[in-house]
Amino acid sequence: MTTPLNLLMDFRLDNKCLISFPTAHGPVIMTKTCLYTMPPDRDFILDTLPEHPNVAVAVGADHASKFASLLGKFSANWPLRGNLNLI
Repeated sequence: MTTPLNLLMDFRLDNKCLISFPTAHGPVIMTKTCLYTMPPDRDFILDTLPEHPNVAVAVGADHASKFASLLGKFSANWPLRGNLNLI
């Protein structure tokens, strides 16, 4: 949904790009709002789907970015070892 605030932000971003990268500037093809998902308790979710135990889920709130490498290790070892242990 396009709102006056979205139009203003698009205008500001477009002008900044024009000033910073004049030779790379071009028409806007598409914009999309980033969806921000967060569990109610703001904790990480590392689990499998009950109906599909072969599907692993690793979700974190905004602060999860600080733990991306650790979550990656968990996610990589999980299918190989069948558990979340890193050792």
